[in-house]
Amino acid sequence: MIRDGRYEGQSGDLSVTLRVDADGSGVISADVFRTEGRRYLASARTAPGAKVALDDGRWPAVWQASPANKTTGSLALDSAADGTVSATFVLDAPLNGLPARTGVIVPVEHEDDAMRPLGLEIELEQGVPAPSPVVVEGIERTVGGCLRAAGFAVQEIGRQSSIPAGIAGAWDDSLLYTMLSDLMLITGDASLRGRAWELHLLLLSRAAIPGLAGVMFDADGLLQRQGAAVFTAGFAGAARDQRIIRTIVHELGHALNLAHRFERAVGRADSTSFMNYDWRYLGGGHEADYWRNFAFTFDADELAFLRHGPLTSLIPGGEPFHSVRYWADGAGGH
Repeated sequence: MIRDGRYEGQSGDLSVTLRVDADGSGVISADVFRTEGRRYLASARTAPGAKVALDDGRWPAVWQASPANKTTGSLALDSAADGTVSATFVLDAPLNGLPARTGVIVPVEHEDDAMRPLGLEIELEQGVPAPSPVVVEGIERTVGGCLRAAGFAVQEIGRQSSIPAGIAGAWDDSLLYTMLSDLMLITGDASLRGRAWELHLLLLSRAAIPGLAGVMFDADGLLQRQGAAVFTAGFAGAARDQRIIRTIVHELGHALNLAHRFERAVGRADSTSFMNYDWRYLGGGHEADYWRNFAFTFDADELAFLRHGPLTSLIPGGEPFHSVRYWADGAGGH
């Protein structure tokens, strides 16, 4: 019996992380590594256009080692009477050391119901509390809960640092993003020297830039998308915590390479995803409608990308921000 979730396995010099998501996005995907040093080779996912049914057993697949290095192939799953599961990968052309037209069979074991791990380190400015959980239509909403619903196994990492009060508002706005990056380097315990499933969030009072509620500031240099900041002083009223939670998840979505829904390349100003703005919803002037319809979730193509997109396209420190056109065909970046 094959069930949804994340599987891990090894065969010879290859290691595989497999994700089965038949009841969610209807996609099966995998990341393949050299066992020694866990060196990344490529990612695969079932080809776009149809949801998988687990009783099919074998599906066409697309493979990607980098945005410019791709091929097609197939992916198959088999389960034995003792409950063991084997994944068989076939590539139509060689890809980053993986052979062509040769079945690579890897036994895998279920590790977690979540599709991907994600460590989150949060630093707080003095006097700035973390948002409290909010209950909307009988459901408790938290930052971690929203990320878990998107398919991540969220874990708190590092040691929470206390940032001096007023520090962000004291910076000149032309230096804000640079200073935020420096602040992340100073306060972060988790590694920032390589790509990793780890994000760094700064919760601050206010920015020198008027009206700035949040920003994924880490969008320059070789290792991008590792940090985001949210400024809480501008949020007030009964829905304060709800809007702070939405803004935090929005900025962390950027750190995972998601774009705004209203951008022309995406073309979804009608979306109530985390990644839209209330004031851009339906072309503007429909803020109340956005919040009435907001359901604390991402859109289906975003969820498929977060759960099954190629590793380097998502992982913080991987491919540059705005480098992934996952919205063009709903194919998870392929």
